[in-house]
Formats: sequence, structure tokens, C-alpha cells
Amino acid sequence: MTPIESISIRGSNRSKMISKLVAIGSLLLVSAPTTVMGRIPSGTSSTSHRRADVIIKQASDEYKASSESLYDHMMTLEEGLVFHWNDPGEDGVGANVFSGRIVHVSETAEKAASYLALGVSNVEFPTSESELMIGSDAIIGVVSTSDVAKYYLGSRMPGENGIRKMEDEKQTLIDSKIQTHVGDDGSVTTILSFEKNLKEDDSKEIVIKKDARNTFLFAVGLQSNGDGLSYHGSRGAFQLDFDEIVYLAEKGQIGSDIVIFKDPEPVAEEGQIGSDTVIIEDEQPVAVTNTRSEAEIDTEANTETDAIPEIETDSETDTESNSETDTESNNKEYDSDALDACASDDPDYLHMVKINSKTKFHWNLDVWSNDTPPAVNGKLVFEGQAWLGFGFSFDGSMIGSEAIIGIPDHEDFDRPLKFKLGAKNVGEITPLPDAQQTLLNAEITQKNRITTLTFKKLLSEDNTDELEISADGMNNFIYAVGTSNTFGYHQFRGSFKLDLSSCNSPIASSRHLPHKSKAAWVAHGVVATLAWAVAIPAAVTTAWFRTIVPQTWIYIHVFCNVAGFFLTLIAFIIAVTTMSLSNEPAHFSDPHHIVGLVLMLFVTFQVMNGFFRPPVEQKKIDYGWIPHTARGAWHLLHRVMGVVLLLLAFWQIQNGLLLFADHFGYRPMTNFFFAYIIVLAIACAGLKVWLIAEQDRAHLQAASINSSINIDKGIGPQAVHKVAFTNGIDPDSELAPVQFDLQ
Repeated sequence: MTPIESISIRGSNRSKMISKLVAIGSLLLVSAPTTVMGRIPSGTSSTSHRRADVIIKQASDEYKASSESLYDHMMTLEEGLVFHWNDPGEDGVGANVFSGRIVHVSETAEKAASYLALGVSNVEFPTSESELMIGSDAIIGVVSTSDVAKYYLGSRMPGENGIRKMEDEKQTLIDSKIQTHVGDDGSVTTILSFEKNLKEDDSKEIVIKKDARNTFLFAVGLQSNGDGLSYHGSRGAFQLDFDEIVYLAEKGQIGSDIVIFKDPEPVAEEGQIGSDTVIIEDEQPVAVTNTRSEAEIDTEANTETDAIPEIETDSETDTESNSETDTESNNKEYDSDALDACASDDPDYLHMVKINSKTKFHWNLDVWSNDTPPAVNGKLVFEGQAWLGFGFSFDGSMIGSEAIIGIPDHEDFDRPLKFKLGAKNVGEITPLPDAQQTLLNAEITQKNRITTLTFKKLLSEDNTDELEISADGMNNFIYAVGTSNTFGYHQFRGSFKLDLSSCNSPIASSRHLPHKSKAAWVAHGVVATLAWAVAIPAAVTTAWFRTIVPQTWIYIHVFCNVAGFFLTLIAFIIAVTTMSLSNEPAHFSDPHHIVGLVLMLFVTFQVMNGFFRPPVEQKKIDYGWIPHTARGAWHLLHRVMGVVLLLLAFWQIQNGLLLFADHFGYRPMTNFFFAYIIVLAIACAGLKVWLIAEQDRAHLQAASINSSINIDKGIGPQAVHKVAFTNGIDPDSELAPVQFDLQ
């Protein structure tokens, strides 16, 4: 939704507000290509406005008379959190003083506030929460130390240029304190009271305006996150114009002359056109319905007490119909808030994301403590029994990343450690040196068949080689769940992106094999396996053992090679097409891709080269590996490339099986493939031994025939070679037929 900001114009303030409208409207008109005037879309609520992911409530729509006699007005910031304030005086000392009180009520001590904070921002139209917070000033009261002080909010993290307390000479708060009260029912009320100058002597501090809108921030820390400053349990923003509230309270009116500024995307259904639309409407005044009697109000006004106030969450100043409409609108606005959407179901953690049906990740940010550097408290929970890993990556990939791995009952690792992921095989996954093992409260436990990995890790390590975790930016996280408690190949793994501070929903990353293309990758694997585990090995072994089928081996060899070529081409086309259709195409970015391309090119050359072999040269027989003829050179190249291609193909198949199992959560089938290779090798070796035995028998028979010829016909060994060669046979070759007739 687009931002909606409402300003009510009344009586004596009309000229001021019109001046603001003219100024802001002029800027909008200058920057906008189209400006359209029209009615407010039905269903629009002015109780709060939303700009990008920033929700800002309007005090003019939320305020009512304070329930405490010391203050003039109050508004409910969220359930269990109320802000009270006084109108600044017209003259004298009180004209420059802003006094306020924040009251937080929790049902239990675990949910009690560890600190309360109220800040002021100089950004009236923020586009993000970071823009709203960074550069602001804040009043923060810490329960554990009873300290209330002013702070600079230079960033989301504490530090010299981040969240830090102002210098002593700038601590100008008056009568400021933070108190707690425990009720008989176990509830805890925390109160932050303060008085602050609207304009400080230091010109760098943000001025709180009396006659214009101010943007305030609020935050509540939780005791469950630590006693001191820690990551907030809730936070928000609201806008307040003191003079406007004074006028509205005097007249008892809300909602006339509403001016709404908005810069929506064009929505034809809602009748909106262009950007930076300015909508101006005059509506009839709506009288404020006050359910309290005048006597009750007078009684409250005359009561001086510091008793703990009762928190009221239902509006008493709106009519019943308006209250229902506003409440429904607010619920819709806040339900879409990311931090609320990922609230943890574990009371020890604030936030949680569900990674898959069996795995959750819980976390807290610990960036406020003065005793320890900024860190993240994390817990990975898996519904099953297995080793667990949670890692940090540059781009969501495994290799080159770092991970926290917990292995139950491991004899060498009695607790989770930080590991370097050098490769996908277990041997390259090694623990970091002892000096870099900085995890706190790290343990892996198993109970009721649920495995839990908990840890506290520094966001920025002393060793600069380690990856830094961003507290207020997007991080790439990876995770893995083993098949058992024994460290080895995982049954599934993945990656997701997450901003730990804004709790953006995790974006699952499947970089190379998206699940929707599983069938295509199955087809790719099957076709490639038929090519390189069946067709090509058949072609090679047929050539090796051609003496078994001397008349037909060449036809079998050529057919299997051509079949292997076309199957490889089909597998290659499937892979390239499927990769192109994926969300993140990454052609030839992996060793598997590169080897596949090499196989495609080489098998094409091998098949084409087979059709251009030189003719047989009968003048001279080549012996040994050094060719002396064109036919000999061709034969050597053809044989070497055949063996090299077969070895590359075997590596490619096992790597493809690992990739498929890795991306789709299956156990790899590499053991079956290795068993097939072993069986094939044993069969070839056995056949070779048999052939050698048959060759020896043939040579012995030839020698016997030779001796008989020498005796009976006077024909020597040369005659035997001549007869054999005439028949196209080399009797000394290792590929000699098993049987041949010299007659």
C-alpha cells in the first residue's frame, strides 16, 4: 500500500497548515508528471500511514485525554504500551519544555521491559525503517541501571559511530526516571518519565517543533534478551503536532479538511492515475464521543497521584463505527509487519523462520550490550535425529563458506565448532583453528527425536578472513541436515536470504537445479548415462576385443559411437535448455558444466574423425606405440581419445549423481555406479586374461605347425608370417584371432 498521511486543518492554525500544504504540494507538482484530484478511495484509513515498510500512526487520530492527572493527552502506541504527554506552554520557561511518560505493561516478568526508548527523527516522509532511525536522537531508560539519558542513533548497532550516549554536557533531561512495579497477578509495569527541552543549546540535536508535525520513534527492550540495552522486542513510530492536538481537544472535532499526500503506483480499479497524487477533501466535522462524564473528568483533573495507571487499549474518543473501522485497518497494517510475522514460538527467542516442514531457525540479535561485541543468538531445530549445520556464505553456495556444525556423540568434537567448507567432500570440511573457535553457549542436543543446534556467534570476528554477518542488511545463510548422527553426506540442504533486523522473509535459493525442473534433470541424467555408461563403453570394449567378432566388430563399434554421440547431444540440449529456463541461469559456472561441454566437443571430433580414417597400408607393419604411417597416427589418436573420454565420462556421471542428490534431497546413487564400474572392469580383465591364454595356445599351435612345415616342406617361420599377413593377420599382435588356419 502507498503512504497515507493526514493533517487536520482547524481555526487559528488554518493559515499555518495551508502554507505547509502549498509548500509540500508545490514540490509534489514539480516532481510529478501528473497530478490528479479526486475522492479518497473507499476503505482508506487515516489512523496510520504506510510508506514502503514504514508504518506511522497519527496522534491526531489516536489521542484522548490522559488517564493520569499529570498529563494532558495520551495515545496507545501498541497493545500494552501507552504514551502520555503535556502541551508545551505558550510563554515562559514551560514554552520550551516537552514532558512525557511511556508506560509498558507485561503479563509476566519474562515479557517485562528491560528498557524503554522514545526518539525523534528529522525525516518526515521516511522510505525505510533505517532512514527513520539512523540520524535520530533518543531518550532511553534502562531498568537494570535506572539510568535515563539521551543517545545518538548513528546506526542500528552500538559503537562510536552508532548508538551511543551523548556527552555529559548534553544530558539536559529534567526530572527523568524509569520505574517498575510488580502487580499481585505477576504483571510488570515499567514507566519512563522525562522532561526535555524542545530546542537544545547544541544546534546538532533535533528540534522538537511545537507548531508542526514531529516524527517520534519508540522501542521496548525485553528482559528475555538481557538486562541492559539489547535488540528491541517491539518498535514503531508516530507523528504528533502539539498545536493541532490542542485545537482538536478544544473543539472536540476530528476529521475535517483532511489533506492526504500519497505517491501510489497507478491503479485503474481505484480510479487513481499517475504518481504523487494530491487529494483534497472537505468533510463535515465529526463530533468526538467521550464516554466519560464531566464529573469523572473533573475528578481526574483534581487527583494528584503517582499510582501505576491502568492501561487502556480501546479508543474512547471515536464513535463506535469509526473505532471498528480504524481497528480493522490497523490490524491489517500491523499484521503485515515483518517482525510480527516471524515471531518465534520459543520464549527464549524473538524471531523465527520456517526453513522447511521439519526445520526452523530461531534468533535474537545482541547488539546493545556494553560487555560483549555485537552477536547473534541462534537455534536450528530439526524434527529428527541427525547432525546439523548452519553457515554463512557470500552468495548462498557451499564451497568457500563457513558453517557451525554440531555432530551428536562425536568422539573428537564434544561441542559444535566453526568449520571451513573447502569442497563438497567430507575431507575438505575442516574445523577452523582453535584461536578462531569463538562460539559461545554452543551445544547440540537431542530429545524426543528432535535435534537442536544452539549457538551465539559474533557478527564481526577478529579474524578478518571470516565472513561478517550484517545486523541490518541482507545475509546469505546456508543449512544442512545429515542422514544420521554420523557426519557425512546430508539428506537435504539449502540456502536463504534474511535481514536479521527487519526479518524479511527468507528467499529459498536453488541456484542450479530448481525443483520444478526435476523431470528435465532426470531425463538429462538417464540419457547421459545411456550414452556414457552403455553405448560408449560398448564401442570401446568392442574395439579392444574385436578378435572375438572379427567380421562384425567394426559395425558394432561405429553404431555404438554414433548412438553415444546423439545421446550426448540430446543430454546436452536438455541441460542447456533447462538451465536457461531456471530462475538464476548460470551456464558453465560449475565443473560439471565444463566437463559436459568438453565431452560434447570431443565426442563430436571422435565420431567425425572415425569417418576420415586413412586406408590400410600393407607395405609395412607398425610395431609399438610410435606410429610410422598416417594410419598408425590416426589409430593412436583414436585410441587415446577414446580412453580419455571414457574416464572423463565416468567422473561426470558420478558428479552428476551427487549434484542431483544434493539439490533434490536424495541419497546419492554413486555407490551403484561405482559397483557397475567395478563389475565392468572385472569382466574386461577376465576377458583379457582369457584372450591372452587363447593367444598363447594359438602361438604354441602355430609353432608346432611351423616345426612340421620345416620338416616336411622346408618352409621356415617367414613363410608362416607371410601366409598370416596375406590373410590380413599379424600373428605377433596381441589382437590375434583366437583361432586361424594357415593352410
